[in-house]
Amino acid sequence: MLRALLIAGVLARAAAAQNEEAHTREAEQSVIALVTIGPGPHLNQRFGHTALLVANRATGQRELYDYGNFVSSRATWRNVLSGRPLAFAYAQDARAEFRRLATAGRSVELQWLALGTAGKLELLRALARDLRHSTREYLYDYRVNNCTTKIRDLIDRAADGALRRAGQKTDSLTFRERARRDAVLGVVADFVAELGNAEVDRPVTMWDAAANRTALATLVDHTQLKSTPFVDSSSVSVPESSPWTSARAPSTRRMLAAGCACALVLVALALFSGRLAVVTVAAASGSAGLALGAAGMLLAIALLGGYSFAESNVNFLLVNPLTFVAGVAGLFATFELRAFRLARRLWHFLATLAVIAVALATCSLTTQVNTRVAALAAPMILGCAAAIEIVHRIRLHRFVQKNVHLLDP
Repeated sequence: MLRALLIAGVLARAAAAQNEEAHTREAEQSVIALVTIGPGPHLNQRFGHTALLVANRATGQRELYDYGNFVSSRATWRNVLSGRPLAFAYAQDARAEFRRLATAGRSVELQWLALGTAGKLELLRALARDLRHSTREYLYDYRVNNCTTKIRDLIDRAADGALRRAGQKTDSLTFRERARRDAVLGVVADFVAELGNAEVDRPVTMWDAAANRTALATLVDHTQLKSTPFVDSSSVSVPESSPWTSARAPSTRRMLAAGCACALVLVALALFSGRLAVVTVAAASGSAGLALGAAGMLLAIALLGGYSFAESNVNFLLVNPLTFVAGVAGLFATFELRAFRLARRLWHFLATLAVIAVALATCSLTTQVNTRVAALAAPMILGCAAAIEIVHRIRLHRFVQKNVHLLDP
């Protein structure tokens, strides 16, 4: 019995040594690159992406390791709403994925890392561990645990902490500024993305900023590994027909112009629609309230889900569930007088909150940079309140004119 155990132990050690030798050989034959992918056509692709490319020079095999995947299901949406979204890691054929990215018009940057055999071996083991069924899922957080930070941490461990040491300097941009510069969102998605609180406006280190794809690429490029550059070489592929390389979100001035234009249209409807003023203003203000209120409802859901960016958020003064209620009341006001009265009271209250929000931003009484949200939402809210008040005064004046004879002695 003892002899059998000894033989089994020797065989196990021999197998482990052989397995270790195979892994070491694979690490020696492999080269690893950080892959920074530009924005794409779908909403979940507008912030871009980060992945790792492992190329085996002996076999010619190329695999792309990705940590930013979500299963589309009811359970996924429940996790998102409850503040516990789960993402998972997976590997795929790199050549096929690069062809798909080129077809979609997305840019791809490769930075080949100057890792030694020990570092590559550490990284390959970590990737294999993360692909196991029991460990491939992780709790996703947009700032501290996302598809980019997972890869940042893996590279840092493989480089014996060189990445973290190089990232202790303060970054030149905040999270909000990086999102504005790098993401391609469009008007609606950009407005929603701007709803974050002051935590995305604080100064951060380059290490923390590397939760963003371009910040990580910059940090890797500036890292030294034993007095030598961490990046051996790099290449960038940008499709000529890409619609995502130059498109950017509207500026604050354009947001303000859009908000003021909406307010002027509402006031014009109130002044010049005649007897249809109640219907037109109620419908227009209702639509504006539903649009702004939808963003407010998302912010409220995020707060209930425990998302930190919704806490202590000045934007609740501009977009909140009451804005949505005012929008619903406005639509009902097209045929119900009591709903018109409710909408008038709500818009007056919301206009007061909007003035407070603008005063806080103007007097720098808050560290939250919400100028673009205020530029669009505040004029719209004030325009809705003004238009409904004008219609109310006109109706009151007509009522008095019609019944003035009842006041004669």
